[in-house]
Amino acid sequence: MGVGAERRPKKPHPTAYAEAGPTRHRCRLTIDYMLTLSVHVRDMPSILQRRCRPPISLTVLAISIVLACVLQDWHPLRLKWAFRTRYHPNEIPVHAANIPADTTAIVLNWSRFSNVRRIAKLLCAPELAGVFQTVLIWNNHPKPVFYEDFDDDIGCLPSRLHIVNSPENLYFQARFMACMSANTTFCYTQDDDYLVLPETLQSLHARISESNPPQAIHLLPPHERLSSELRYICNEDRGMHASFAWLGHGAILHRSLVEQFLELMHLVNATEEQLKMADNYFSILSNWPPELWFDQGIELGGGQAFTVGSEGELRNRKHITYAGAFLDSLLDTERDVKPKRRCDVQPPEFIGRAPCIGRVCLLETSVQTLPSLAHTVESGIDMLANEERSLALLHGEVVDNYLTHPPSNAVDAGQASSFRSLLVGKKDDYMMLDILSPKVAAGMTWLVDEATALLLQRCTYESSIDGKQWSTTRADLACIGDGSLFRCAVPTPVTPARYFRVRLQEDVMDRWTVYDVRLL
Repeated sequence: MGVGAERRPKKPHPTAYAEAGPTRHRCRLTIDYMLTLSVHVRDMPSILQRRCRPPISLTVLAISIVLACVLQDWHPLRLKWAFRTRYHPNEIPVHAANIPADTTAIVLNWSRFSNVRRIAKLLCAPELAGVFQTVLIWNNHPKPVFYEDFDDDIGCLPSRLHIVNSPENLYFQARFMACMSANTTFCYTQDDDYLVLPETLQSLHARISESNPPQAIHLLPPHERLSSELRYICNEDRGMHASFAWLGHGAILHRSLVEQFLELMHLVNATEEQLKMADNYFSILSNWPPELWFDQGIELGGGQAFTVGSEGELRNRKHITYAGAFLDSLLDTERDVKPKRRCDVQPPEFIGRAPCIGRVCLLETSVQTLPSLAHTVESGIDMLANEERSLALLHGEVVDNYLTHPPSNAVDAGQASSFRSLLVGKKDDYMMLDILSPKVAAGMTWLVDEATALLLQRCTYESSIDGKQWSTTRADLACIGDGSLFRCAVPTPVTPARYFRVRLQEDVMDRWTVYDVRLL
């Protein structure tokens, strides 16, 4: 993760510099002075009446001046609630660039600035100008970062690339503060050790733009996605439907969810340490499973990781357990009014989804990758124990198939890896490509093994412009191959469509094995 190690320098860095827009004028305030100011206010009570307007502390004022220099957009502070931490998201001036985009990209920097430069250049790419209004780099490291430290051809003017040199390492809390400072509908966030491709970001944005009610979508590598599925807990009587998912691999979410989350952390009287570990609490306290996508990201590595070894694992488990206890307290006070779900039905958010590489599209499949597991628990603190019980029930070959043959292998633009189902094909199994906007396609092609080529002969091929009304393709599937791999194709209707689906008409005795699926 890109938030820093659990240590602080013995002495704060003598100065904090903030980039001040196109003029490149640098505002300087000593951190020593700000921390001196904060000594007198750090022990002030943090829980105030919700209808009261909290006083603005000297620390708040000092940090606001720094951030005003960063963003060149000073405005009066408007606080809705107070936290135990000394920094508040509403104290970061918003960006008001006249760009027809509705998302703020947030990248945390700690020890991998070379990665951050590369990530920022990608986020500033022309093809993402309609997605990201602002690219915000939150620097948790004591060494300040400036606009001049980025590549000359980065693609973002200083008015669009914002840099926040944090007075101290705020860990995961920084991404939520940054999102609260945005005036966009959505926030996208990631750490500094992953590269997410532009087509994946476009797919995420297209998907989240249609979500109703507001939701979050998380990119996860197979091992983390497996953990999220196993950590799903449910209690119909209590209205509990929660899971856990990391945000650092890439996540896009409605800004309103961040506001709700921070308010919940206030209601449960979260400590400063708990706020800094906010990633461990966010998805659990939402009490609604996030949408999970199999990751197509590129691991960059380098630097010093935050969550590593037994110490990091124990810290994460501690805070996930605290989050479960907080969820219990919120449900006991009937703070959650979401509709109830059956606990014996897989959440639709967990259906197999993976973004395509090389084109903007999303693969969705109902083909089973895990056996049915029990998710009913009595308490939120049972999340990790239930994960361990479920994992113990899975045979090694089940876990291996999940990790090495995920759906993302079918849309990774290569032929060396495959998506493989856990079990034989079942009636109404489907695989679908969502190209996210209606277009005319010439056909749908598949690269499969011999058994799947025969399976595809027992499928219907459908297309739809809205995902509700479907038209069936009348043409027959044609396959050619060499005995091991087969290329199969079927024409698609000449009318525009957004969704293209293959659906199995009967139970078969073979598993799905798909190396590639795409539209022509």
